[in-house]
Amino acid sequence: MPSSTLSRLAHVALAASLAASGAIVATAVTTTAAHAATATITAAVSASSSIDGKVTRSEVIQRAQYWLGKSIPYSQGGSYPDSSGRNYRTDCSGYVSMAWHLGASPNPNTQGIADSYTYEIPRSELKAGDVLNSYYNHVLLFEKWDDAAHTTFSYYSFGSTSVKHVTGASINGTLDSHPNNEYKALRYKNIVDDVQTRATKAGVYHPSTQTFYEGDNAGSTLGSAKFGNAGWTRWWATGTTTASPASARTTRPPRRSTSATTTAPPP
Repeated sequence: MPSSTLSRLAHVALAASLAASGAIVATAVTTTAAHAATATITAAVSASSSIDGKVTRSEVIQRAQYWLGKSIPYSQGGSYPDSSGRNYRTDCSGYVSMAWHLGASPNPNTQGIADSYTYEIPRSELKAGDVLNSYYNHVLLFEKWDDAAHTTFSYYSFGSTSVKHVTGASINGTLDSHPNNEYKALRYKNIVDDVQTRATKAGVYHPSTQTFYEGDNAGSTLGSAKFGNAGWTRWWATGTTTASPASARTTRPPRRSTSATTTAPPP
């Protein structure tokens, strides 16, 4: 069934449940991101991952932020715990290992990150939780692009100083004192995109005309239907997977003339 039809079924069921009371409804309904278009918002999914398991981009950044501001001294022979108490090496690759929730002990170095845990991607495709890795020297944890042209970006790094958060870095410039051409854009094999949702207005029910108006995020009217006429019946005839037509019909207003228009603009 088309996603637009399922969305309308949900909208009508919601309005029908409140129609008998004469209430005016203006509420948000969330649909899955599988059919999301431009009107999407990213849900900050922060459910804890398992060691060496799938991890969302938002959790990687949250884990990276845990060491930020703690004045942890850089030491390839030292260690520091994550939020659950698991220790990771206090250098650049140990920091990335912590952010990715890796289980290897000792933590992989920059060569191990490149050879065993990641695959290369174009720099233009970098997303939160990916890395820029200098095979023999250093690794940065990418946070976000700072401009639409993808020329500057923000990242987290653990170098000669404590963990730092850098913004406005040039994607073509020297990075943490290392030549730009040393770095390759890499993606952790177990990182996953965060769940996205689309927030859609269910619309407004006008008791005076017994009409439900379906709207979008921009405030435009997508369509309307008068409860009790053929338009209502046709919407339910397309499917019954989101709600029970029988239960909805028990709460709708009394049937009115079917000659009334189903596409009249809101009063």
